[in-house]
Amino acid sequence: MGAAELAGLSTTLTGGALDRGRHRTVFLGALGLVTVSSLVALLGTIWAFALTVVLLILGVSNLTVAGLALIGDRVDFSARGRAVGTYETSWALSLLAVAPFLAILIDRFGWRAAHLALAGTTALGMLVVARWVPTPPGAGALRRRGGAARAGRRRRPRRARPARPDHWATVVLPFQAGGSTPPPPQAA
Repeated sequence: MGAAELAGLSTTLTGGALDRGRHRTVFLGALGLVTVSSLVALLGTIWAFALTVVLLILGVSNLTVAGLALIGDRVDFSARGRAVGTYETSWALSLLAVAPFLAILIDRFGWRAAHLALAGTTALGMLVVARWVPTPPGAGALRRRGGAARAGRRRRPRRARPARPDHWATVVLPFQAGGSTPPPPQAA
C-alpha cells in the first residue's frame, strides 16, 4: 500500500505537461491507467491486486490534477472555486451512483463483472476525451528536453538575467563574545 501511495507523487512529473496545455494527453494516459488497472484485477492474485492498486492510484491522482489544472486554465478566477467544488463533488456523486450498480453486477455475475464494467466505462471515457477535449493550438511540445523539438536550437531564458558585477565583494561578519562589534572594513 505504501508503494501505491507513493505512486500519487507521479503528479509532479506530469505537471510540466499540464503547464504546456497538454491536459488531454494527461487525461488519456490517466484513464488508460485506470482501464488497465481494472483489467489486471481480473487475474485475481495478490500480486495482481497490488499492481491494480498502484495503477489505479497513478491514474486517479493524475486525473484529479489534470482536471484541476484544466479548470485553472479555462475558468475565470471569479468562478473557479465553484468549478473546483463541482469537479470534486462529481467524484463523490459518481461513486454514489455507480457503487449500487457495481454491487448488482457482483451479485448477479461475480466480482469480475464489476472490473469489466469499470474497464469498459473508463475506455469509453478515453474515447470521449479523445473526441471532445481539445488540445489548445498554443500547447507546447509534450517533452521539453531532447528530441527533434530542440534540434539545433538554443533555449531562450524565460526572463532576463541581471548583469554580473565587475567586482565581487566579500562580506565578513565578525562575531565576538561580548562587547560591541567593530565596524566592517571599507571595501577596496
